[in-house]
Amino acid sequence: MLTNLATLAYLVKSLRINYPHCLIVWYYSNVTKSITWYEETVAGDSVNQVARKTGLSQSTLNRQVTQYYQLSPEAAVTIARAYKVDTLEALIVTELITPEEAASYRNVDLDSLVPSALERATDTQLTRELTRRLNLLAEMQASKN
Repeated sequence: MLTNLATLAYLVKSLRINYPHCLIVWYYSNVTKSITWYEETVAGDSVNQVARKTGLSQSTLNRQVTQYYQLSPEAAVTIARAYKVDTLEALIVTELITPEEAASYRNVDLDSLVPSALERATDTQLTRELTRRLNLLAEMQASKN
């Protein structure tokens, strides 16, 4: 993968490739699935607008989009949440998970996981959760009075 314009210039000169055609091939070979997804998701919003909407650093986002041609999974998920699109798709396009893995996550019944989660929870974790719920119940009762 070409990483900078100096490499591109060297290839154009040494291989005597027509510059515009070489640039087009270079551009499309470097545009990753995550950048295509990004462009479709933000629908024309500038990097600055996306950064403001998501809370991501504008310089980091700009670097990922225009220099690395690859979003980090964290940035993609943050963008997906801000633009209200599927976060699993964001993980797929950044190649953190496969489409097959995403399909298995989509079919999980979360309620069926509760018993095993409770069995694995430590006494401290259970105590904290019970305390949190009792405090919430007490606050609700106090607000009614």
